[in-house]
Amino acid sequence: KERELAIYAEADGVITVTERDWDHIRASLPSKPHFVIPNIHPVGGSSIGLNGRKGLLFIGNFNHTPNTDAMLYFVAEVFPIVRRTLPELTLTIVGNNPPKEVRALASRSILVTGYVPSTAPYLKTARVSIAPLRYGAGMKGKIGEAMAHGLPVVTTSIGAEGMGLVSGQHALIADSPQEFAGHII
Repeated sequence: KERELAIYAEADGVITVTERDWDHIRASLPSKPHFVIPNIHPVGGSSIGLNGRKGLLFIGNFNHTPNTDAMLYFVAEVFPIVRRTLPELTLTIVGNNPPKEVRALASRSILVTGYVPSTAPYLKTARVSIAPLRYGAGMKGKIGEAMAHGLPVVTTSIGAEGMGLVSGQHALIADSPQEFAGHII
């Protein structure tokens, strides 16, 4: 933190992705000019209708530990609840460097792809994007990317941070396993 703040102090201004990110810096550099530039995702609509879409999708860089935690939590706590109602539902986990714990989740109902050159084919064919994040900060690219592809999103309040999302309007937001599962169903 000290090293980052020292670098920011030398800059002419600071760019953050969200205003909340700036709030963490403001106390240390109150007079520093700052600019908020959010993530930008090109709109990538799909010609595949709702009936042609299937399964859940999670996209995440597994070099970032909140993504590993999200998948281990989801598969242990939420997915079993969902599968009681939707036993044929599948989950596709896309992202580079999945650790052995995430790779071990692979089964008949869970595909772990690892790195893919493009997430677009997955975003265009999934039925729901999930982001069951329990910690992390900033604007979540996985959510913006899914929304830019017209894909419904179910996330946690942590996942929704920095985007001004309203549950039931922009995405479905839940923090308990039962409520998260209910939103998926």
